[in-house]
Amino acid sequence: MVKFNLRLVFVSLLLAFPLVMAGAQSPGQPGNLKVTATNVSGNSFTLGWDPVPGATGYYVYQDTPRTPNGERISTRSPITTTSFEVERIVINTDRSFWVRAYNDSGEGPSSIVVNINLHNTQLKAPANLKVTATNVGGSSFTLVWDPVPGASGYYVYEGVPNRLPPVLFSWDRKGTMRAITSSETEVQRVTTNRNTTYRVTAYNDAGEGPPSEHFEFNLERK
Repeated sequence: MVKFNLRLVFVSLLLAFPLVMAGAQSPGQPGNLKVTATNVSGNSFTLGWDPVPGATGYYVYQDTPRTPNGERISTRSPITTTSFEVERIVINTDRSFWVRAYNDSGEGPSSIVVNINLHNTQLKAPANLKVTATNVGGSSFTLVWDPVPGASGYYVYEGVPNRLPPVLFSWDRKGTMRAITSSETEVQRVTTNRNTTYRVTAYNDAGEGPPSEHFEFNLERK
């Protein structure tokens, strides 16, 4: 019977294949992660980072209200370059992104986290929101604010309480029959006897600007 010394066999393999064993490690951390371009009107922006030696590709991660610890952004094809366009971004929402390199040995450590709130920096936030008229029977009220220089129109949003803190509200844009081009609008289909939170944004061809401060109103039906 032939007997093998397993320890000697293992040492022989290490000596025979030193390069293979040394190369079996995951890649390093992507450096210099930053936003390199924004497209507010297209609800997108581009991330860029430094190449990682030994990486065969990259994963981009994002936080969401449902996954604060992060989820990988799915892509149609592997990310093999050091840039990525993040699409379908909700305007005026704080978001965080980070990148990991990978190879056949697995994923490497995360890059730094980049925080972004995509909006049109050319426009100011509407200010001095107030109610000038109410129509309790018609479940509506008139909301006004100061005009924003450079704006071609405005959006009014209603806050929907979020069950997943720390995000307090999800924002639903109020539908209107026509574009809001003046600094006032009639808010319709209001639920009476309930505190409701609103905010307003201005927009132009370059996209949507930052939101106003939250405005809370209760249309009381006595």
